[in-house]
Amino acid sequence: MGIWMLTTLVLTRGYAGTLMSLLAVRHVRQPYHTLMDVLDDPEVIQIWQKNSANEQLLRSVTSGIYREVMNQEELGLLIFRTQGQLSESLTSLVKPGGHVLIDVDVTVRNLIAGIFSQSGRCDYFVSRDGFLPSYGVVASQKGNPLIPAISKRVMQLTSSGIFEYWFEKQIPNSTSCLITPSTVVERVPLSLASLWGVFVMLAAGLTSSVIAFCLENFITYFS
Repeated sequence: MGIWMLTTLVLTRGYAGTLMSLLAVRHVRQPYHTLMDVLDDPEVIQIWQKNSANEQLLRSVTSGIYREVMNQEELGLLIFRTQGQLSESLTSLVKPGGHVLIDVDVTVRNLIAGIFSQSGRCDYFVSRDGFLPSYGVVASQKGNPLIPAISKRVMQLTSSGIFEYWFEKQIPNSTSCLITPSTVVERVPLSLASLWGVFVMLAAGLTSSVIAFCLENFITYFS
């Protein structure tokens, strides 16, 4: 009898855990964290900003990873959109899947923050790795004696994190979707299509219980 109770307990716990996982937890894929991850996918289409410094770079390089990126245009895996079209591209192309948006960090975060402010959902994730760092500079007359002092102050401001602070203050929800969880708990309407796994587990559990019960009786009868 003890073996029967132990088997029933294990199967019940396993069934309950599987049921909860099927009904409540959705796993979110995050396959792209580097530019090479994108290039390794033969189906994903890259979206870059049109008429930007990044486009100029892609069209001017002759070797390296950015040359590989530019070669994707001939395969139909690289498209350019103006800055005004990026928000619509996120909603209509990136969200359904099959596309990724590659642009300046502040631009991407600004777009995602705007969408989050409207919908309250984090439908996008930002890659862990960055590339193509951009700099803000002060242009002046050649030989201006003030440039070294200005450069020093700019470096101090950058190191202090003041620009990041200003960005977070000026853009609502700018940090809301920076770290997207790999699993999301959600409530969805139940249907037979979503419950087929539950019935499979139920049938497997009942079958295993019957087998364990028969084995215990068999052993008890002949012992």
